[in-house]
Amino acid sequence: MSLKNCDMKGRWRSKTVAFRVSPEEDAQIERLVALSGLTKQDYIVKRLQNKDIIVIGNPRVHKALRNQLITVLKELQRIESGAQIDDDLMDMIRLINIRNTEKLSWDLEKAETELWKEAPEPLLEELTKKITADAPDWQGSPTELVAFLGIDLKPNILTMKLNVNAGRLFNEYGICYESSRSHDGRKVKFHLEQTKT
Repeated sequence: MSLKNCDMKGRWRSKTVAFRVSPEEDAQIERLVALSGLTKQDYIVKRLQNKDIIVIGNPRVHKALRNQLITVLKELQRIESGAQIDDDLMDMIRLINIRNTEKLSWDLEKAETELWKEAPEPLLEELTKKITADAPDWQGSPTELVAFLGIDLKPNILTMKLNVNAGRLFNEYGICYESSRSHDGRKVKFHLEQTKT
């Protein structure tokens, strides 16, 4: 089962939306997604919410743009020989039109130089409030951990989230997490290895 992902506000994306399109519509969607530099999911969500798609230059966008320009060139060569202009071609030309008509170039709005950062995980934030230098160790069952943290989450979901975020818990907060199972049931342990710098 794939893990759920979050939107830009950190909310779980737990709903699935599916619809059918023709092969031509699918090809057009694929072209637009490739030129945007976004994932298909993010592109469709932004378009449905009527938000601007800001293209951020990166190698993937450059390659998609180059491939589309090759397609446009082939179509222009076909038209030059006397063939009919294709409506899809005109749509693509409008999409990749030149932004700065004086310099005949695109204007760079933003360069992708920042490292990608994961959305905050509320569970990890709660743990850092409880596992501190004054109380660097804790161990117990997942049910006891739910009570210790004072959160509204089922114990099995809590351990699943901790297993997924164990590396992040250590790398970002210096808290070591262990989970074990015995005849007495599942036990989880936390130890503060280092302070967050």
